[in-house]
Amino acid sequence: ASSFKDCRDASSAHTRLRSECDDQQTVFESNFCQYAARSADSCSCHGRMVEHYLRQSANAKTLEVDRKADFEAASRIDCLLDVINFTDRNSSVTKSGLLETCQNATFDASSLTIVYGSVPAQAVSCNATEVRPCSSEWLATEYEDKAWSVAAPAKTCTPCPTTDPPKTTTTTTTTSGPPSAPCELLAPQAFDG
Repeated sequence: ASSFKDCRDASSAHTRLRSECDDQQTVFESNFCQYAARSADSCSCHGRMVEHYLRQSANAKTLEVDRKADFEAASRIDCLLDVINFTDRNSSVTKSGLLETCQNATFDASSLTIVYGSVPAQAVSCNATEVRPCSSEWLATEYEDKAWSVAAPAKTCTPCPTTDPPKTTTTTTTTSGPPSAPCELLAPQAFDG
């Protein structure tokens, strides 16, 4: 009677542990899917941010030249207004002398110079995992090549969910906005001048 009870208890324990292992396998596969997706996003994030920075800095460089031209024009106009408003007849300075000074003047716009710095290198080498749960390579690495696999085979693998792209009408637009998620939290706001 004791061997029957031992067998029944062992069978119950096996069923309970098998269920726990199956649940843990599902969690493991789901977590690996999330890791693989985030790994790919993370690896492409640096490149997307560099592209965004280059677009924005090119735009800022054009605007910088424009602002310097605006500054020089405004400074020259301010100088010419001083010529127009000049009324001191007792001075050795003449309107024609002031006009010549304005025409020959250079105006320092260096305070409007932007220091762009350089694009930082990617901090770590990035190798996004290409292998996904349920592929033959992944099954061999994670389950089949393990010593325990024969005695405790894994249940049927749960593949990573696939997301079909949303069905939309094709519209071509060009944007200088920041990259999409997950980089969007890191991206600076677009600068439109």
